[in-house]
Amino acid sequence: GEWVGWECRFSEKDGMPIEIPEDYKPNSLKEWDVPVWGFEIFRSEEKRGEEIYTKLAKVFPETGCALDDLSLEINSSNINVQEILFSESSVASL
Repeated sequence: GEWVGWECRFSEKDGMPIEIPEDYKPNSLKEWDVPVWGFEIFRSEEKRGEEIYTKLAKVFPETGCALDDLSLEINSSNINVQEILFSESSVASL
């Protein structure tokens, strides 16, 4: 399936949100010291034989005219279902 959402991280100590790394923030937000707590994401997953293909697109924050030309970071991976099932059954039998 496919879905859109929001990805953010929280501190283990106090549960407060953690700002994204400075490298991902546009200069306009850095100049005004605007905190950015996460990314908009697009995720899709599809079963292909014995594997699950997953693709994640992370939208970098932008402001003003740059909103017309957003940048994405796209990652994909394949997960072998049989390996997961074998690993879980091994753990359950311990």
